Amino acid sequence: MQHPFPDDGLRRAGAIETSANPFGPVEIRLLVVADAPALREHLQRLEPACRRLRFGAPVNDIFIRNYAVKAFQGAGIVGIFVAGVLRGVAELRFDPRDTGQAEGAFSLEKPYRRLGFGSRLFSSLLESARMAGVQRLLLHCLRENVAMQRIARAHAAELSFEDGETIAEIRPHAPRPVLSAAA
Repeated sequence: MQHPFPDDGLRRAGAIETSANPFGPVEIRLLVVADAPALREHLQRLEPACRRLRFGAPVNDIFIRNYAVKAFQGAGIVGIFVAGVLRGVAELRFDPRDTGQAEGAFSLEKPYRRLGFGSRLFSSLLESARMAGVQRLLLHCLRENVAMQRIARAHAAELSFEDGETIAEIRPHAPRPVLSAAA
């Protein structure tokens, strides 16, 4: 079942943006199935330690190829493109048993960390969750993934720790009204 993921709503909410930085132009947008090869290439560029943090266990290229093909089923994926290349993603995977709950996941290539890209992806994911009507957003990460925990805390997540895993919970607010600026 495909959960509605409102691309038009994301545009109105400002979750899709373009800007520039020293690396080149940056675009944050909703990925579509045609972006599966870019998603695969992005995930394959992650070093083994980063893959482990993203998936919670070591994964190989075969796993990533299969994952990239299936990733769009029941999920919305926001990507950050730097100079036209996908460098990070935030995934919003909907719970098929509870339409008000979703799980988030992130990956960002190492050269693009500590530059605000992760926070921008998180903000886009949170806004996407709001627009999709998500009432409870969960993020699971390994305890050593302090970068993910720091970003989650900065976005008012409640953190709990279980069996070597950190669980961040956010209850997104209702969609905020979009105000248009007068010319």
